[in-house]
Amino acid sequence: MKAWTIQLLSIFAVIGAYQLIIISFVPAAFQYQVQIAVGIIGLVFLAASLVMSMGKNVTSEARVQRFMIGTTLQLLIALFTILLANYISPKSFRQVAVHFMIAFGVLLALQAIFLVLQAKGKLKN
Repeated sequence: MKAWTIQLLSIFAVIGAYQLIIISFVPAAFQYQVQIAVGIIGLVFLAASLVMSMGKNVTSEARVQRFMIGTTLQLLIALFTILLANYISPKSFRQVAVHFMIAFGVLLALQAIFLVLQAKGKLKN
């Protein structure tokens, strides 16, 4: 399997599992906002992974540039989403922010693993 396919399936698995955790453990009053925030971060990581995984025979310089573009995209949208969550629903902000940051950290670790494996040549683009 190609690296992009494996990364795509992994992101979907993490987001799906986290949605089940939200349904099971988050109070009903906050579930919708938390699900939206985690869904947004999943889409952001899919877009950034697409940017980082595109192309064949990628040089190390191009890989660094793609990493910088993807990371900048992720962080800007993450900050905007947290700001928007605080503006729209200040009562649920703490719940949304905590779950958002947990999902962000898990997806960031997953993405870092895939980037290292691609750089070492263990995954093909």
